[in-house]
Amino acid sequence: MFLSNLIMLNDVYNKKIMLVYGGEDVEGVVSVKSAANIRNSLVNLGYNFCEFEFNQLGLKRKIQQERPDIVFNAMHGKWGEDGILPKILDYENISYTHSGYYASSIAINKALTYQIANSLDIKTPQNRILISKESLLNSFIYKDNNGFSKSNKIILKPNSQGSSIGCYFFDKETIRKQNGLLKLNKEEEDFVRNNKESYYIIEDCFDGFELTSGIFNNKHIGMIKITPNADDFYNYNAKYTAGQTTYQVNPDIKKDLYDKIKDNTLKIHKAIGANFISRCDFIVNNEQTDYVFLEINTHPGFTQTSLIPKMISANYNFNLYNQNFKDKTKLANLSFYDKMVDMLIQNASVSTI
Repeated sequence: MFLSNLIMLNDVYNKKIMLVYGGEDVEGVVSVKSAANIRNSLVNLGYNFCEFEFNQLGLKRKIQQERPDIVFNAMHGKWGEDGILPKILDYENISYTHSGYYASSIAINKALTYQIANSLDIKTPQNRILISKESLLNSFIYKDNNGFSKSNKIILKPNSQGSSIGCYFFDKETIRKQNGLLKLNKEEEDFVRNNKESYYIIEDCFDGFELTSGIFNNKHIGMIKITPNADDFYNYNAKYTAGQTTYQVNPDIKKDLYDKIKDNTLKIHKAIGANFISRCDFIVNNEQTDYVFLEINTHPGFTQTSLIPKMISANYNFNLYNQNFKDKTKLANLSFYDKMVDMLIQNASVSTI
């Protein structure tokens, strides 16, 4: 459901909103930070809302108690971002923000997303291998296909986790000297052993800079070049600690490359059935002659360092929103962030697939 079709159904302000956030994995911390900003906007907008800090056993009881009209899905990671919460809400016939079960379950699965991207002729990292947790912990032998890659490093990452959690780098020459044995150090082994993730991806690193490309209201809203200040990798600390990363909104990107990445972003958003908002991450070589797609995120963060809010603040035109907002006195006190939250709620729906 799009805003242009909805024309701001202002009676939605009489409906009950339930803000769901938190979670039982490491991304729950990020969700709590997102929810703090969303909560402020719900207050500013005058919504009647309740909150639920997620726990699996209490979810159904909370829904039955509150009977919300709309759920604002502020969760990241398991349950919220992998499509389980949307699936439950579909069953209960309760509208919710962001994408539904189908799109969310695809996007959280990197291997499946890569397959869809490749079917759309979208470039992805080379020499990709999907391996089980058990294989990784039991003397896994890595075979490098040198004929198709110039990279001297590989990255190991969980197939279904975000926020760069559990990503580790290995030097190919070192692996060759070990007769192909991929040796995990204690930190790496402990993470894999204790993590609930069942499958991991190994792929070639692609040298260059990270570029993220955003969708809001199902339209492309720009790009951001990401440069971590302390590390070569945009890790958890760089993502969620203020001052650790330099963000260049609307960077100087060659037009032909910009157009390709914009097209790729819209294609993958549409192909998986994402709703209203998403973000695609790419790596671009320094010469800006080549790139690879990394992933699509159907539940991008709403924290103080998050990327989609930066793009919306810089680029999104709220003229239609402003024209159709009835209370002009209230409108004068709303921030772009408040409007962004409001538009997500106004476009909440139950998925049909």
